[in-house]
Amino acid sequence: MLGAECRRTMAGSLHAATTRGYKGDAAAPRVQWDTGKRTMKLVLALLCVLVTVRAAPLGPERHFSSAQPVPGAREFSKSALDAPSFGSLPIVVVAPEHGSLNGVYEEDDDEDYLDQEIDAAFSDLEQSKADASLTLATAALPAGAAQHLRAALPSSIGLVRAVEEGRRGQLLLELEPVQFRRDVLGGIARQPDAFWRGALTEVAAGEPALVEFSSPNIAKPFHVGHLRSTVVGNFVCNVLAAVGPAPVRLNYLGDWGAQFGLLSAGCEAAGLDAETLGVDGISRLLEVYIDTCRRAETEPAVREASRRAFHRLETGDATERRRWAACRRLSLDNLRAAYQRLAVTFDAFDGESMYPASKCESVMARLHESGALAQRGGATVAVLEGGGEATLARADGSTVYLTRDLAAAEDRYRRFGRRRLLYVVDAGQAVHFANLRALLSQLGHDWAGGVQHVPFGLIRGMSTRRGEAVFMHDLLDEARERMLERQRASPNTAHLEDPEGTADVVGTSAVIIHDLRQRRQRSYDFSWEAALRPSGDGGVRLQYLHARLCSLERRCGVALNPEADAALLVEPEATALVAELARYEEALVASHDQLEPCKIVTYLFGLANTLGRALTRLPVKGAPRAEAEARLLAFHAGRLTLAQGMKVLGLRPLERM
Repeated sequence: MLGAECRRTMAGSLHAATTRGYKGDAAAPRVQWDTGKRTMKLVLALLCVLVTVRAAPLGPERHFSSAQPVPGAREFSKSALDAPSFGSLPIVVVAPEHGSLNGVYEEDDDEDYLDQEIDAAFSDLEQSKADASLTLATAALPAGAAQHLRAALPSSIGLVRAVEEGRRGQLLLELEPVQFRRDVLGGIARQPDAFWRGALTEVAAGEPALVEFSSPNIAKPFHVGHLRSTVVGNFVCNVLAAVGPAPVRLNYLGDWGAQFGLLSAGCEAAGLDAETLGVDGISRLLEVYIDTCRRAETEPAVREASRRAFHRLETGDATERRRWAACRRLSLDNLRAAYQRLAVTFDAFDGESMYPASKCESVMARLHESGALAQRGGATVAVLEGGGEATLARADGSTVYLTRDLAAAEDRYRRFGRRRLLYVVDAGQAVHFANLRALLSQLGHDWAGGVQHVPFGLIRGMSTRRGEAVFMHDLLDEARERMLERQRASPNTAHLEDPEGTADVVGTSAVIIHDLRQRRQRSYDFSWEAALRPSGDGGVRLQYLHARLCSLERRCGVALNPEADAALLVEPEATALVAELARYEEALVASHDQLEPCKIVTYLFGLANTLGRALTRLPVKGAPRAEAEARLLAFHAGRLTLAQGMKVLGLRPLERM
């Protein structure tokens, strides 16, 4: 909420006030938390954009010192979690007038996450609904801390209205509500990217990553089974870029393996030249593949022809390579069309074909030299240091997916220099990626710990009116047609230059949000009714609200003024909106840390509710000019924040619908 320089100044003042007279003295009074990790986490989260605390290790226990800066309150919280005896600074932030801090964390039924059991953890937290102030039972601060802080705070920091010691000796900082509103709304309007990248994101950023996601098989249309990897992986890339360095976005195509022997043999038997197939050729290839698979089940000659065809491909036969390249080209054209509709981009399209047996020989040789390989029934397996075995080559000498993934990981590290490798793949592959990480470590790579599986659950019951949805274009076409029907039936639909294009974006948004609102690892049943409803929480509502805010800015008759008088925003709906906007960075970082898109989805639903109430109670058109400018500024900041959250989730915010 404050500029970086202001935060640094306040941090120094706070530090000086709380350490004066005993800095570096190991025998000095030390403040400790007595209420558990979650209490500390909440208080520091409330403080996150106000101050930066400083701490340094002094022997086995830590005390306040000016030696080593800690970038932000969140990092201080992490350090304290790592060392429970860490001296700590209990600060209570009093909410601005009318601004409730309720709901900073939402309770959740998933016990795997620390910050989702808030109610049970905060039995010691007293909350007054009258003034929304928070008090916390902790050990007292050193005597005179509030007095020192009042004296040290420069008058230029107008956000802190008062500094007092609470009933139990805590330090209470009361925020100046008008300055709070000015900082939030002005910060978003003038420099939104800088505002959203505050103290929390500075700490959470992390090191550059490479993200593998989507990864469909080629020579067949884009299957809906890859929807979740695609939209979750796109979110992972977006949220990493929103908080820290942009990742490498990599699509690892299934463009190798015995299935190409089947496809090649089928093309040959049908007299089909893959190189001459047109835009619909991918459907024809699928027909040939399905027919050949069916025949191979009962005809040994077909199986043998397929085996020989793939062997020729592996050994570099020119005819087979041309056929394979044509199939790959047709597949990429089909995939790119689907990715364009989903607003998904990639930096690289790699494939399993990049790592044939010859490219895996180095991996196998090094594991053999280390004594990690063994023979089991003719197959070659790796003996894992932690116990267990993993197959690397079949009895006929052909490599398996794990072998190619080992070669691919090494190749990606050489090409991109990323020590963090994220794989957005369904939860059923957990053992595979545990083995990948273990074997990379056995190969001596110090970056093996950066291999991270980002698992997700399955989607059940995805179908169209014509039956089971098998291909992505069927699903997206269905979403578009349903939205077109609703647009035509609604009297409120604006005149659109491209109604089909608008319906396509809205329908796709509905499908994406219906997926991302779920916990990533949770399987769920797909529902068209739930996905496309315009009034409840969903992608349609988010798009409608954004378009409505754009319309307000176009038609209100008031010019946007970033210096509008925020003191005029006294209504509860206005102050609640400002408080909600200030929470975006917190939701962003929580979503980033857990790679959980539902965190941002939930935040946007809450923001939409707050914006909806404000739009009803705070008219811009017809209001006195000063009030109209202040309200327009609040709605403009709300639209920018809504749009930013939608973009992180992979949506294209519409200005008209």
